[in-house]
Amino acid sequence: MIKHYSLNFLAQFIGRAFSVASHLVLFIIIARHFGPEFLGQYAYFLTFVNVASTLADFGTTITSSKDLASLEGRARELYWGNLLIIRIALSIIVMVISFLAIPLLRSDLYDLLCLGVLTIPFAASRIFDAVFQIFNKPWYSSFSTGLYGLCYVSLSLAILFLLHKPSIIMLGIAYLVAQILYLVTSFKLSFSLLKPVFKIDKEMIYKNLRIALPIGISFIFTIINSRADTFLLAWFKGDKEVGLYNAIYRVVDTSAILAVLMTNPLIPVLARIRNENAETFKKLVRIIALAIVMIGLPFCIIVPFFSEKVILLVYGPSFGETYKAFNILCWVCFLIFLSLFFSNVCLVMEIVYFEWWNAAIAALINVAINYAFIPAYGYLASAWATLVSEIWIVSVTFIFTLLAVKGLLKKRLFFSVFLPLSVFAITIEIFKKLDLSFSLKIGFGLGFYMIFLVGLGCRVFKKLKEGKVF
Repeated sequence: MIKHYSLNFLAQFIGRAFSVASHLVLFIIIARHFGPEFLGQYAYFLTFVNVASTLADFGTTITSSKDLASLEGRARELYWGNLLIIRIALSIIVMVISFLAIPLLRSDLYDLLCLGVLTIPFAASRIFDAVFQIFNKPWYSSFSTGLYGLCYVSLSLAILFLLHKPSIIMLGIAYLVAQILYLVTSFKLSFSLLKPVFKIDKEMIYKNLRIALPIGISFIFTIINSRADTFLLAWFKGDKEVGLYNAIYRVVDTSAILAVLMTNPLIPVLARIRNENAETFKKLVRIIALAIVMIGLPFCIIVPFFSEKVILLVYGPSFGETYKAFNILCWVCFLIFLSLFFSNVCLVMEIVYFEWWNAAIAALINVAINYAFIPAYGYLASAWATLVSEIWIVSVTFIFTLLAVKGLLKKRLFFSVFLPLSVFAITIEIFKKLDLSFSLKIGFGLGFYMIFLVGLGCRVFKKLKEGKVF
């Protein structure tokens, strides 16, 4: 089980790491050479496409991992064919809605956003990883995603440095070409493993949409929650603030992708273990949740120790003040890992009805804070809005996880984990007051972090094995 999960995670991670790295490299180059305003317009285009492609997904990717693993033979082929039909139909609907929304959003970027509409069905094609995982061909995912990243970064860099006057339209075309290449490659590879049967089965479509519906609705509110700040910043403050905020928001996008990579392959594994042994399932949930807390919390504590220097080194002086928002968003990254994992546990337990209203309230919180405070505080208000809404999401999801998995927590958790974390935080705060060089801060912070992880890890997992923690 561990070997199977590790191979799938590693394969998907390699391809996605290249893809994420290509986006990050381009953001850094654009930020340093073309400034926050140019970056802001490009980020707006990418946000527009990402929002639309997420809506076209409508929760069907995450449910397909569980459903495909439970089917065999002809039933699996029929399910796959109907799933592709659903995705094509959803993409067309979203394209029409997106095209009609362009005049309401940014008429000054009409041509660019029209190009974004054409990109939607290809950007919404990230559905093949489940097939590669089920048929034990995870390296297909590495190849297709890595090829996308290579194509995207190569074309974009050629446009930025070989053209006399690079334009965002040309960068958008490079993005579209890379997405098309990904779809063609992934479909061809998946076709060698699972041939879809394009025969409409109303009962299968209904079953698929019934499970995906609450998740899909939650996806709508989740994308509002995560992307409303970009649209509101553009409205209130302009492209420069959008560029400044999106430069540091890449850390959230990167962590979200990494969280999906780490948690989604767990869905079929957890579903299988839950059916075989409820106690083993509970123990696995405890271990994973504990690992996320142990790694994520102390890292968030040490980030402010050296974040300002890191931002200056990466993006340059024009982005220097964004470290304050960066410190806030690091906590969002940690919470994303927790909320996605707990959400997947609830999916395995088939408790998904709360997803839509949980995401809806979080989106409302996010939009309200952004709308009220962006005029005065700019992108810093957006960072706080993102953190507050994510705290809401993870809190509600955790409560439903506790209801779904009875007896998950034990009272010794505080003394085993959070008390040592408190000591760690106090120690870091003391050293922040000292006048240390940047290299010493990096060395001390990361060194103390690793010592803490090893020490606490040995202690906690010994107690976990004895049944004294969680």
